[in-house]
Amino acid sequence: MLREALLLLMLVGSMMTTPISLLTQEVFKRGEEVFFKKASGEIIQLTNDGKKKYEILLSPGAQWVIYRGEPLRDRAMLGLDITVIDVQDPASKKDVHLDLALQSLISMEWLNEHYFALVGETNSKNDSYAILDPKMGGVIAELVGCGFHLSPDRLALAYRSFIPRGAPTEFNSHYIELFDLRDREPAPRHEGRRYAQVLYPDHDPDKPFDNLDERHFVRSNLAWSPDSRSIAFVENHQRTLSVLVLDLRQGAGGIKVSNVRKFELTKEGERRLLWEERIVWEGTNVLVVTGDKYLWDEVNQMTRKGPKVEWRINLTNGSVSMVEVGQP
Repeated sequence: MLREALLLLMLVGSMMTTPISLLTQEVFKRGEEVFFKKASGEIIQLTNDGKKKYEILLSPGAQWVIYRGEPLRDRAMLGLDITVIDVQDPASKKDVHLDLALQSLISMEWLNEHYFALVGETNSKNDSYAILDPKMGGVIAELVGCGFHLSPDRLALAYRSFIPRGAPTEFNSHYIELFDLRDREPAPRHEGRRYAQVLYPDHDPDKPFDNLDERHFVRSNLAWSPDSRSIAFVENHQRTLSVLVLDLRQGAGGIKVSNVRKFELTKEGERRLLWEERIVWEGTNVLVVTGDKYLWDEVNQMTRKGPKVEWRINLTNGSVSMVEVGQP
């Protein structure tokens, strides 16, 4: 009993004398200067120029700090001065000036440790993603579309685009495009521009559809599966609403669609959803779509709004069920 008591006292004593660090790495501004606090608690001053700084962001792995200066507009271009600092070598900071065809800057965000995005509005239909490589100190891609969604593993960026660009509105069709964020090339990386690839549909994006009923329209957000292996969305094609699941595979040539799974919700003339319903994953085998049901009124020859509904799709057995979850 005495031996057990002595062991307990020794354990408690060791806990009291062993420091438990609750500190994390972070970046902060004091006055107009930027400082970095290490996990040890040590603080390093990263700047000493007195200039105004906005949206100071630390990369996920705490290797880089990025911030911007005051944006300047010159006609249709938005000028941005971006500063990139390697926290291990503050003296090697890079100042990058960007002229982007943006109406406004919406946000700045780290996509992963290698890439950073400047998100802006180009027009009422599209946003722009200017992707910057902090190591190279320049923009490697400018993507134009909407509904941008980063995969859970932060290695791919999917979005919806209108193609063919510049064609009359009646020929527009939606495409799902993907930008691969994997770092494939040895340093110095990506000396030229990189481009997104069209995942869906399998149609030449530079040519309009001969039959306008063949056009594809995405009616929901793009939802990545938790394992980043599939993308699900609601599509209107040939006057039918369906949930599509694009199963992806990673190969030597990049990310490809290995399989397309389709689950019909209902024909548009019978019931339809509003333009932007929501689709989410429950685990990796169940999809839930929520929206408003519209019914065809034979008496008045028009559609009328019905109750809010929820579709549940079981990817294991392929079943599709619908329940009413609210009043119109």
